[in-house]
Amino acid sequence: MELKINELLELIREQVELFEERAPSVQAQVSSGASRDMSIPFPTIKITEAWGQPDSEDRQVLELLMKNVKGNTVEEKLDSVREFLEYKPERKINEIFSNLLFTEIFSNIMDEYNASTAGFLFEAFLAGLFGGSRSLQIADKDEETGNLPIVDVELNGEPYSLKVLSPDTPVKGSFFNLINHYDKSDYVKYLVVEKRGDGVLAFREFTLDKDTFLNYIGYAPAGEEVGKKEVVKNVPAEQLGLDPDDDEPEIKGVGTFVYTDPETGEDFRVLGKLKKSSGGRRDRTSLVEDEEYDIEIERGTETKRRTTGTTGKGKTLDLYGSYELYDKLKKIKNKDKLMAALKETPGYKNNKQFIISSVYVRDTAQDIGELDLGRDKLKTVAKEYAKDLEDSLIPIYRALQEVTMNTNKYFLSDEGETGRKQHALQASGNAGTLKTETDKLIK
Repeated sequence: MELKINELLELIREQVELFEERAPSVQAQVSSGASRDMSIPFPTIKITEAWGQPDSEDRQVLELLMKNVKGNTVEEKLDSVREFLEYKPERKINEIFSNLLFTEIFSNIMDEYNASTAGFLFEAFLAGLFGGSRSLQIADKDEETGNLPIVDVELNGEPYSLKVLSPDTPVKGSFFNLINHYDKSDYVKYLVVEKRGDGVLAFREFTLDKDTFLNYIGYAPAGEEVGKKEVVKNVPAEQLGLDPDDDEPEIKGVGTFVYTDPETGEDFRVLGKLKKSSGGRRDRTSLVEDEEYDIEIERGTETKRRTTGTTGKGKTLDLYGSYELYDKLKKIKNKDKLMAALKETPGYKNNKQFIISSVYVRDTAQDIGELDLGRDKLKTVAKEYAKDLEDSLIPIYRALQEVTMNTNKYFLSDEGETGRKQHALQASGNAGTLKTETDKLIK
């Protein structure tokens, strides 16, 4: 690949100033030129947000490096890498190369940056991993609202919102932006990466569309079905009688009574004390002839009010104003009608955030796999695959590294013309070794 002058200067600067250990699987050079004893001497790869743009040169390089990570979906690629991390002899060189670089780059993104920056770089990396013109990072603000979009990245044309979170951190976002997204698209997929302290990453995925939107955004569990209470006033004493099934019918006015609806003939068991319609204290003895009573019966069922667990910020009452409206919204099946109704909610009008708890995500989202990117795990795997690469790939990268180091010293050394010439001769010899080793690989 032909290097432009600014790219060459950048390469020299990086080699001199930023030779540091990127991962246990990489043999890195420190600024003094001393070598650390690692497994595979891959060249340093610059982590860049340009990976998210299909037309960038950095993206083209990443696509070339990642092309042998198999799979057409996030789940399939995770399965492929996870299977690779269980050592299997005689894998193809290109498969080893791509997967080891994947684990190096991804683990560095997760380990070296805070959650916000890691999430942004992960978006770019994931777009480059999938490759093609239909996989790109979405970073531009919405032209109409000036807000950042809900969709962070498109993968093979699928809209994704990505979240890199610690285990107890909820998924948050703009309710206003999410509703506006549905004016242009029917759905968005959420990919949630949970970072654990032991280097394990758990991946979960769920889709928001017109059928699942209210299952996640401001979700409130269904209320408990209970008997619907109804008060019947001025019931004549002769329409009430002690329940013959009552074991203690002589309890003074507090036994179980039977009321027969004169219109339907339906019998109701009336529990508790009776209150005279004419006022005064409750009758303490028994039914009084010619008196009338107010009674309470259960006719049908009703939904008991939900608990207060959904009343906080970003929850049911905060976004929708009432449980009744939430229940009505859940019954709307037409997308246009649902979107119109959602735009009338307090959450939309006041531009509030929605919140989905980490526990709810773990309980409901699709578990699409875990990756163990712990340092001990990666170091062990890299050493095993290094044996397979020892006679082919490693000599090439070692020679390439030495060419780079001696070229840098030629440009930057203050050892005088003789010293600089010596570095040039060494670089020439390194280049010859590189050619020899490359020819072996081709043959």
